[in-house]
Amino acid sequence: MTETVNVEVQAVREGRWWVLHITGGGTTQARTLTQVEAMVADYVGLNRDVPAGAVRVTITDIDPGAGLGGALAAAREAQADAVRAQEQAAVKVRALAKTLRERGLSGAEIAIVMGVSKQRVSQLTAAATPQVSNAQAALTSKLA
Repeated sequence: MTETVNVEVQAVREGRWWVLHITGGGTTQARTLTQVEAMVADYVGLNRDVPAGAVRVTITDIDPGAGLGGALAAAREAQADAVRAQEQAAVKVRALAKTLRERGLSGAEIAIVMGVSKQRVSQLTAAATPQVSNAQAALTSKLA
């Protein structure tokens, strides 16, 4: 059985091509980002004498060129900020719903106060499930 070869790649847009800088040495190119994995796998396979199918490619950095790197970084940061803000808002909303419940308001009353459905009140006042927390963590890490 052939061992898997892991390679990391930086993709830089130059004109109509993506220049692919392979960590550890080597450069190739692709017309589109969807072709990166195949092109790098072929390149590494030929140069390291391993089957292309045994090469795992990870794109570690993408520079869209034309001075857009800063805009890309700013957009990613804005997305991460939005996720953090949403998480903080969710904590506050759950805390408020639970506090209102503890103070004796019914689910229907809490729904009216908060402007949500009675079903949403039930969700907000229920104990958090690990599935939800794991899903939020996964989303946060993807956007970071």
